[in-house]
This record gives sequence, structure tokens and C-alpha cells, in this order.
Amino acid sequence: MLVSIVMPSFNQADFIEAAIRSVFNQKIQSLELIIMDGASTDSTLVILKKLKKEFTNQLFWFSATDSGPAAAINKALKKARGQIIGWLNSDDLYSSNAIHNALDAFKKNPQWILLYGEGKHINEQSAFINQYPTKNPKNRLKAFQLGCYICQPTVFFKRTILKNVGFLNQELKVAFDFDYWLRIFKVYPQNIGYINKIQAYSRLHSACITQNQRQKVALEAMQVLFHQLGDVKIHWLLNYFEEIYQDYPFITPTKELQPHFIETIEKAIQFLQYSDLIKLFEQLHKDKRWQITLPQVFIDIYPDGWAKPTLQIKIRHTNKNQGYLILYCEHAAPLTTALTLDISTSWQLNKQQIVEKKGIFYIFLKFPDYSKCRKLTVTIKTHPYFKGNAIDKNNLDQRQLTFIVNKMTQID
Repeated sequence: MLVSIVMPSFNQADFIEAAIRSVFNQKIQSLELIIMDGASTDSTLVILKKLKKEFTNQLFWFSATDSGPAAAINKALKKARGQIIGWLNSDDLYSSNAIHNALDAFKKNPQWILLYGEGKHINEQSAFINQYPTKNPKNRLKAFQLGCYICQPTVFFKRTILKNVGFLNQELKVAFDFDYWLRIFKVYPQNIGYINKIQAYSRLHSACITQNQRQKVALEAMQVLFHQLGDVKIHWLLNYFEEIYQDYPFITPTKELQPHFIETIEKAIQFLQYSDLIKLFEQLHKDKRWQITLPQVFIDIYPDGWAKPTLQIKIRHTNKNQGYLILYCEHAAPLTTALTLDISTSWQLNKQQIVEKKGIFYIFLKFPDYSKCRKLTVTIKTHPYFKGNAIDKNNLDQRQLTFIVNKMTQID
């Protein structure tokens, strides 16, 4: 049985050879790899010419401008001759027996039309980051509301799908795979298989879609769910906001958080019910991170304002960041001892602050010379700390807490 692997490519010279070799290292005789390159301007074509000589009868590549990865994949699918089709991006890798596992599973389960397996995220150096959140739920279609639980390079399907479901939606620029899974699951709800083995490694790096276009990924996923299932949950936006909280202000968006969040919500309104929109704003306005954030300054507190034992502040230093950053805090911990704050900064401002009494206190941080520092970090280590259920014994809160941050401000 011929197996066809399709691979879209554009300027992935750093990774494409490893991706190709992960295909041919499978030692499958009846195998073809079809690469659709979008007119790469790096050394991708040089690599493809070299590997074509090595895998003459199994590697086929084409290079021309296209409208995006969905268009490239569709072109490759139309050239694929195999009865079983896999789709591997040019920066991802197959595990050592991925294709064998898929063929064996299809043989044992002839009713399966598509199967997927476990995946892992790796970085630029192919080091492990984390496990992909794969699920094998009973109600597979409904579970997509919580997120995409299929790691794309682990998927293999029968070419029957191309006839009965069609090809990828080329109008989608980032969520075309998510859309395709939903369409397939709707047509074949009882014919989806799962392999409990690591089938592929999905690479996360600065140039990949998942990392580089996170807002578009969230919005297109919401669009897909709205059109395919008629309902979208607000956690898609909340999860995106959490991703931004983790990296702001050192990566995009470099503008203020609140305007960016409002802009994102405005783009998503068409997919949300009014009641869910109200819940979204209620949740945001209860979030102290939303309330007290400053332009180019973010403090990593909990949503209710409590600080962690190790508190991080990130600042993108601009000409406007002159003078002092002031934190308005409150010692409200159920402790009988004083709080000790060990404060260290990336610009070598180190000090210790003792808070002996409960109530309001302030933390003053003087900004360094703008010409010397652009990305600033502050670390505040506080001891002792307590667990959240110390305030209320009936509460199951196990967070480690120290003090409350109520406000931040800058003064010249």
C-alpha cells in the first residue's frame, strides 16, 4: 500500500532536512514524499536538490509562490497517489516508527478513516518542551470546544476523505488544520482512531505559526468553531490573554495591554453570545493584572492581586520610563511575623525591605539610565509566605501567598 506524505515549506532551511530524513528513516518501501515549497529565499532549495539525489524515486518537490500553507498542502494532496496520507510540516519530525504504527493500526481497524496519536513539543534544538495535550474522549466533536486536542503531524488518513470531505479551506491562514479535523469528525464520527504512542514532534520556534501569530490562531479557531459547531466559549480569549500575560511586554504586542485586549475582543464579538461577552468583561475587570498594568510594565501577580513568594516585574524601558515605579501594596497576610522582601533588579539595584505591620506599604524602584538598559526585570522574594486556605479553612486554595498589590504608578 503506497503511503504519501505531504509537506508544505517556506524558508525552513534550518529544519527541513531533519524533517525529510525523519520520513525516510521509517524504512517504508512504498512511500512518496511530496514537498510544496512557497518559493523559499533561503537555502531550502539547495537542500532539496541535494536530497533529491539521495531519494530519487521517492522525493518529489516543487517550488512556486502560493497564498499560504493551506494552498501548498492542497497542491501536494492533489499530487498524492497513496491510499494512506500523512502531513508533516517542514519544521516537525516523525517518531521512529510513526508510519509503521499507523499502517498497523489501519490494518487492525479497517473501519478507521483517520487516526492520530500522541505528540511532543520540541524547540529549535529539538529539545523536549512539553507533551501535546492530546485527548481521546468519547464525545470527540464536543471536546473540540475546549481546544484542539490533535497534534497535526501525528495524523494519517485514507484518501477517501479527499473525495467525501474535500481539501483544506485556503481562506484560513492558521486554523485550517483545526477546521479540517472538525469537518472530518462531522462526516465520520464513528471512524476516528487513536494510537497511544508518540507519533511526532511538533517544533515551537519564533517563526512558526503557533508562536508568531497567536492572536490570529485564537480568532480563527473561534471562527471555525462558530461555523462548524455554532458555539464558542470565552476561554479561547482568556487562554490567549494568559499567553500574552506570560510574555508581555518583551514580545508583541508591544502596545498597551488593555487596548490590545479590547481590540481582540472586538474582532471576536461576532462569534460570542451576549451573555458570554458579559461574563468575559466581568472576569477581566476582576483581574488585578488587567486593572493595574501600565504601558510597557507587567507584574506577575495572581488575578486577585496576591503576590507570589517570588514575584516578577517586567519593564520595556522607554524614554517615558523615567524617575520611579511605585507599587502600592498591602500586608494582609495572617502572619504574626514581619514580611521580608529581598528586591533585586537587572540593573543592579538590590535592597531589602522589612514590612513589620499589617496595612498599606510602598515599594519604590528607581529606573536606570535609558541609554544603558531597554529590557528590565525586577525580582521580589518575600518570606515568610502562607497558603491561601489559611485565611479560610473551608477554602481549598493551596497557593503560596505573601502580600497584595493594589496599584502601580510611575512618577518623574
